[in-house]
Amino acid sequence: MQVSRAGYYAWCKRPDSRRTGEDKRLGELIQLSFKRSRETYGYRRVQRDLRASGEWCGKERILRLMREKKHST
Repeated sequence: MQVSRAGYYAWCKRPDSRRTGEDKRLGELIQLSFKRSRETYGYRRVQRDLRASGEWCGKERILRLMREKKHST
């Protein structure tokens, strides 16, 4: 891969970005909403649940996070 050893280990130690951390937090909230609905809600209802609890994010982001969760389990 032509990456120096020091560069690789520096990359491994680097903290997650703010967006990645926010995606993890939102992913947990999305999963909670989805589980509470007995896994029947789609992204629109999940977005409505998040907005009711004071979390605002776009439908594309919710859809992406739901897809990622689906493929990671």
